[in-house]
Amino acid sequence: MPIPTVLRLPIGLRYGRSPDRYILRSLLCSALLVLVVTAGCRTEEAPPEEPPRPVRYEQVFSASSEQGRTFSGVAQAGSEAQVAFRVRGAVESVGVQVGQQVRRGQILARLDATDYVIQQRQAEAALAQANAQLRNAEATYERTQQLYANQGASQSDLDAARAQFTSAQAQVRSAEAQLRAAERQVSYTQLAAPLSGAVADVAAEVGEQVSPGRPVVTISGAGQPEVEVPVPEGLIGRVRTGAPAQVRIGALGDAEYEATITEVGVAPTGGATTFPVTVRLTETASQVRPGMAADVTLPMGASSSAGESSSAIRVVVPAHSVGEDRDGRFVFVLQQQGQDRAIALRRPVETGGFQGDAIEILEGVQSGDLVVTAGVSVLADSQEVALLGGARSPSDSVGTQQGGGQE
Repeated sequence: MPIPTVLRLPIGLRYGRSPDRYILRSLLCSALLVLVVTAGCRTEEAPPEEPPRPVRYEQVFSASSEQGRTFSGVAQAGSEAQVAFRVRGAVESVGVQVGQQVRRGQILARLDATDYVIQQRQAEAALAQANAQLRNAEATYERTQQLYANQGASQSDLDAARAQFTSAQAQVRSAEAQLRAAERQVSYTQLAAPLSGAVADVAAEVGEQVSPGRPVVTISGAGQPEVEVPVPEGLIGRVRTGAPAQVRIGALGDAEYEATITEVGVAPTGGATTFPVTVRLTETASQVRPGMAADVTLPMGASSSAGESSSAIRVVVPAHSVGEDRDGRFVFVLQQQGQDRAIALRRPVETGGFQGDAIEILEGVQSGDLVVTAGVSVLADSQEVALLGGARSPSDSVGTQQGGGQE
C-alpha cells in the first residue's frame, strides 16, 4: 500500500521549518527502528555443552569359591587358665613373675589367712564341745536303759535320753562339717597352678585386697597355639571343621605354619555380622606367642545353602565401588562408546562376604565388566562419562585390575 505523501515528508518541511534539523532527526529515528527490529529477530545462542564427567574404574574378574580367603586375627595360647582366689582377702605374697615357667600344683600366691585360721580354730573348739556333749548324752542313754530294764525309769525317761543322744550325734556331724568348711577356707588362701605352662600375666600385688573370682595370675599352657578370626556371614557356611588352614605371623618374618580348623562359630559375636572361627597350629611353634598378629587363610568349600555347588563362580569388586540407597546396593558398569567415552549404567547387585578391601558380588556383575570405583554417589543412570587412560583388557589373573583415570 503506498505511503501517503504527508507521511513521507518531514513534518518541518510541511510547516516551513529548517530542513536540516528535521532530516537529521528522522534519520536517527529510522536507525533506532532498524536496531530494534534486528534485535527482535536475533535467535538466542545455546549454552556451551558440559564435558563428560571423568571417572576412575576397574575391570573385574571372577574368582572361584574354592579359593582360600585370608582373615586377620590374634594368636592365643592353646590352653589358658586365669587363676583366681576363691575367698576374699589381702595378698600376702606373690611367688611368680611374667614369663616364668610353672608346674601343675605349684603355689602362685597367698592371702593373709589369719581370719580364716581363727575360724578354723573356732570350728575345732565347737567340734570338741559337740563330742563332749555326745559322750555325756551317750552315757545318760545307757544308764537310762539299765534303769528301765530294772524298772527304775519310765518309758518317757528312756525316750528323752534317746532323743538327747540322737541330737548330740547330729551336733557332732554339724560341727565336723563346719570344721571341714573352715579348713577349705584356709586352703583357698593359697593359689595353686591348675596346669603347667608359662605365666602370661600377674594382676595383683602384695597388700592388695582381692575379691573371689578376680583373675590374679594367667597361665598359658604348653599346647599348640591357636588363632581366632572373624568370618563374614556370607562365607561362614563354606568353612568346615577339620579342614586345613595356613597361618602367617608377620612379627616372625611372615613365617607360615600349617593349621587345622578346630571350631566354627554358630552365632555372631559382639552384635556383629561375623562368626568366630578358631584354627590350631599342627606343628610345634614355641616362638609364636599370645597376642601376635596373624593372617589365616581358610579354604572355602561348598556352601551349605541349597542349590549352590562348590564350583560356584563369584566376581570380586572393590568395596568402595558398591553404593547403597533405599532401593538397595548397586554398582555402575561402564558401556564403552569409543576409546575414551562410556555410559555409566546402574546395576543392582547382591553382595556376599568381604575379602580385605574387596567384596564378593553374587549377582549383577559379570567377569570382565568395567566398574566405576569413585564418585558412585554423584553419578546418574545412563550418564555419559570420560574414561581417562582407557580401559584395560581382561587377563587370566583372578581379582581386579585397575584402569586409568581420575575423578
